[in-house]
Amino acid sequence: MKNLKTTNHVRKFSLNLYRYDIILLSFIFFCAILLRLYRLFDLDLWFDEVAILFQTEMSFAEIWSFSTTENFPPFYTWMLKVWGYFSTDIGWLRFLSAIFGSLIPLVCYLIGRELFNRKESLYFGLLCAFSVPLIYYSQNIRMYSLFVLLCSLSFLGFIKALKTNAWKYWVLVAVSNLLGFYTFLFMVFVMAGEFLVLFFRDRFRFTRYSRFLYLHLLVFILMLFWMVPFFERYINLSREVQAHITLGQIAKVFFFLGTGTDFSDKYLLAFFLNIPFALGFIMGIRSWKDNKQITALAILFCCTVLFSCVLSTLGPTILYGRYLLFLLPIYFALILHGYKSVKSKILRTVVLSAVFISLLYSNLYYYTHYLKVHDDFRYLWYEVERVDGHSFSKIAREVENQITEQEIIVHYSDPSIRSFSFFPFLYYHGREQPEYIYSKDDLPQHAGYQYLRTGERLGSLDELAELPKGIWVITLNSSTILTDYETLVETTRQSWIHHDNLPGELDYFGYKYNQSSSIGGVTAAHFILSDEEKHQVDK
Repeated sequence: MKNLKTTNHVRKFSLNLYRYDIILLSFIFFCAILLRLYRLFDLDLWFDEVAILFQTEMSFAEIWSFSTTENFPPFYTWMLKVWGYFSTDIGWLRFLSAIFGSLIPLVCYLIGRELFNRKESLYFGLLCAFSVPLIYYSQNIRMYSLFVLLCSLSFLGFIKALKTNAWKYWVLVAVSNLLGFYTFLFMVFVMAGEFLVLFFRDRFRFTRYSRFLYLHLLVFILMLFWMVPFFERYINLSREVQAHITLGQIAKVFFFLGTGTDFSDKYLLAFFLNIPFALGFIMGIRSWKDNKQITALAILFCCTVLFSCVLSTLGPTILYGRYLLFLLPIYFALILHGYKSVKSKILRTVVLSAVFISLLYSNLYYYTHYLKVHDDFRYLWYEVERVDGHSFSKIAREVENQITEQEIIVHYSDPSIRSFSFFPFLYYHGREQPEYIYSKDDLPQHAGYQYLRTGERLGSLDELAELPKGIWVITLNSSTILTDYETLVETTRQSWIHHDNLPGELDYFGYKYNQSSSIGGVTAAHFILSDEEKHQVDK
C-alpha cells in the first residue's frame, strides 16, 4: 500500500512537471509568433520571394524539374504550393514561414531540457524567439525557417539518441535530415557532422552506431535523386560567382548569429553588443568536454564552419549568414553552457542579462529601422523601399492604371539590380502586360535567367515587331540616366550604359520624355514617340 502511494506521488509529480513544460512552451510560442507577425505585411515582395511564387504556379513534377536550376530543392516549394490552396494572399503565404519560425524556439526548449535545467531551457527558447535573423527569415517566403526547424529537430533527435540509442530518435534524425536535404543542401554538413561525432566517440566500433548507419544508408539512397543537380549547381555557381572568403566575412557571420545586424555599418556598436555572445561562445568551446551532448553540438558547429571555410577557399564563398543560420541554436546552446560554468551566481546573472539586453536592443533597432535593417539582408533594399516598404506595388499599380494600348514596359537599371524590379512587377501585373527586361546579354541564373519566358528579354528596340507609341521605363537608378543630355552625349555616362544603351536608343528612335513618377527609389518614366516618328509607325 505504501509503495502504491509512492508510485502515485511520483506520477503526480511527473505530471506537474509536464504541465510546467507545456506552460513554458506556450509562453515561448506566444512570444515567438507575436514577434514574427509584427510588421509581417509591411514589405512588398522581393525578387527571391517572387522566384518561389513563380514555382508554385507549376505542377509538383514541374517544380521538381525546375528546382534543379536553383540553389534549393523542392520540398519547401511543395509545402508552399499546398498552403496556397487555401489562399494566395501574400500575408497568408508569408504566415507559413512565420509558423515554422515560431516552432524553432519550442524545439530549442526541448533541446535545452536535455542539456540544462528548466529555467535555462526557458532562457534558451526565448533567445531563439528573440533572435533577429530567425525573425527576419520567418517573415519571408523562403525556405530558411523550415530548414532551421528541421535541423533543430535533427539536433534534438541526435542528442536523445546519444543518450538512449532508441530507434525512434534515430528515425527522427534520419527523417529530419532527409527532409532538410530536400529543403536546403547545407543539410549535408549536419549529416557529416553527426557522423563525425559518432566516429570520434566510438571509432571503428560500427555496431555501436549501426542504427544511425542503417537509416542513413536509406537516406543516402533517397538523396541520390538530387546528387547530379547538387554538383551541377555548385559548378555553375563557381562559374558565375568569383567572390572568395575574407576575414570580414567570417566576422559578419558571427555578428549575424549574435545581434543579426551590424546596425547599418555601425561596426563599433555591433562589436560591443556582440561581446557577450562571443565571450559565452568561447567559454562554451573551452568547456565543451564537461558535457557529452554539448561536445556533440560543438563538433557539429566547428565541423560545419570548417567545411564552409575550406569550400570557400577552394571555390566561390558559401560563408554567408543566411546559409549558416541553422547553426544559431547550437551557437546559443554553447553560449549558455559557457556562462553556466561561471561559479559566481551574480556574475552569471549579469552576463546572461547582457546577452538578452543585446538581443532586445537588436529587436528594437530591427523594428524601428525596419526598412533600413533590410539592407543587411537584401542588397540596396533601403535605397529602393525607403518610404513605406510598398514602392514596387504602388508604382506597378500606377503604371498598370495608366498604360494604354501600343505601349510597353521596359525595366532598365544597373545590371546588378535590374532583376529586382522586373520580377516583382511581373508578379504584380500577373504577366498580363507587355513587359521586358532590357539586356543585350542573357541574364545569369542568379539574376533569374531560368524564370524568363520566351520574348521577355529585350536586347534592343530593333527586336520589337513594331515601335510602340509609348514606353514606360522602370528604373531603380536616378531617372537622370534616361533624360540627362550629358548622359546621351556620353560625357557622364556610366560604363554599363555603354553596353546596354537604352537612353541612346530612345533618343535615336525619336522618343520624347513625357512624365515620371517616383516612390522611394522606384521610378516609372514615360516616353512617347514623337509625332513625326508616330506618323511613320502608323504608315
